[in-house]
Amino acid sequence: MKRRNKSWLIAALVALSAVMVLTGCSLSQVLSLTIVDYPATTYEVGSNPDIEFTVEAEMDNGDTRTLTYNEYSSVLKLSGFSTAEIGTFTATVTYRNVSATFDYEVVATSSDFAGGVGTESNPYIINTAEQFKKIGNDGYEGKYFRLGADIELNDSDSQGLAWQAKTPSIVLYFEGVLDGNGYKITVNSENMLAVFGDIRNTTIKNLDVYSSGVVTLVENFYYTVTLQDVNRYGEMVILDAWNTGAFGIYAWNTCNLLFENCANYVNMLGTSLRFSGFIGYPLTNANGTTKIVLRDCVNYGNMVGQQMSAFFANNSSVDGEGIVLENCFNEGRIVTTEASGFYFAVGDTKPVAATNTGNRNNGTQSTLGERSDYEASVIMEEGDSQYLIKVEKIGESEVAYAMVRATYYASGADGTLVHYTTETLDLTNQTSAQTERVWWAEVVVGSAEEATIVNGGEWSLATEGENAGKYIHYNEEYPNANDYVSIYVMVFDADGNLIGGKTVK
Repeated sequence: MKRRNKSWLIAALVALSAVMVLTGCSLSQVLSLTIVDYPATTYEVGSNPDIEFTVEAEMDNGDTRTLTYNEYSSVLKLSGFSTAEIGTFTATVTYRNVSATFDYEVVATSSDFAGGVGTESNPYIINTAEQFKKIGNDGYEGKYFRLGADIELNDSDSQGLAWQAKTPSIVLYFEGVLDGNGYKITVNSENMLAVFGDIRNTTIKNLDVYSSGVVTLVENFYYTVTLQDVNRYGEMVILDAWNTGAFGIYAWNTCNLLFENCANYVNMLGTSLRFSGFIGYPLTNANGTTKIVLRDCVNYGNMVGQQMSAFFANNSSVDGEGIVLENCFNEGRIVTTEASGFYFAVGDTKPVAATNTGNRNNGTQSTLGERSDYEASVIMEEGDSQYLIKVEKIGESEVAYAMVRATYYASGADGTLVHYTTETLDLTNQTSAQTERVWWAEVVVGSAEEATIVNGGEWSLATEGENAGKYIHYNEEYPNANDYVSIYVMVFDADGNLIGGKTVK
């Protein structure tokens, strides 16, 4: 009987030892406990989150044990963790007789978004256009955001002009991380519109942006910005934009900008001066503070216009070797009426980095010369204010219609202001057509009530009163206004193909 009891005791001790080994327990002692994979640091009040963390236990026998909380919750004891109240707290994890701590914060749920707390592990969730427009509000700088649904935006979502911006924007300022999460943003505009006015210290990733109208993703890039796995889709008819890109306009000379694995599919048509698939106006300098890198990027967009290019619309302000292209290529068809640096940039007169490698140009490019089967000219000029432009089809010409663009430049204390007007002339059933446009340079008005003023002092066509039919501005805002006018004509065949273009004035 005693021998049988002793056998039972031995079997029980063996079983207990096995259990202790399986659960990470033994007779060895814990010398220290270290959290090596911390849990999230911010939680929503009242939430019931899954806590995940990993610890390493140094044992007195020289072993190091790695234990994850979810797997070893029976031997890892968590105390002091609760989301019942808002505040900053300290939680304790204990393994046998040794403990480690971590700090965490409990915050109120933001009513501006569909969920989340704005951290990398728990970003704010965006499901609607109204929520998207709030990512640039004060207090959200440096936060993390993630789309939870497709977003649709239009002109009515514009919130005005950002600092140093000339294009109305949906989000005026943004500084943070936006993860598209595989969803898309669709922007439908009848005017020129930017999704973001200014972005700085920002990452945008995993996002598709579709647009109709002249829509750019960002007007101004500042400081450190990364666009990763972002694609642009859409169609643009560009009548009154210049130095513009589908992804952005200005990369300022304090910017380190990286495009990685991004693609442009936007097809572009118009009389625009300098337009491109990526950036409109890179402003780099020779002291190394600015760098624009395109890595594994592609232009698939077809571009037809006065001056078009695959990657940069205008690199005349590139100084030094501030632009790097690595394994980038063009697959688009580019047709222009004035010489363009098709692959790199319009006006490709500045060097790019000698380290550029792996770039290729698989698209087709052509520059259309002047044709002899149409004439375009200014047939009446009264001072510097009134121009009558004539476009005439000669004989059995292919010319079906013409686009006439008149551009007015006014310089002043706040920079250069540009105003455009475009007329389309149908020449299908007639041999000639005329268009008249009146420009006025130094008309002073005393108050906004005397004319329609757009965006606080920009040039605007007055519709009533003695100034009706005149373009006016506030003289004190543009004291050095001049009346420099350029007129450009592009002609198309009946199928809409660009077949020629010339500068008339």
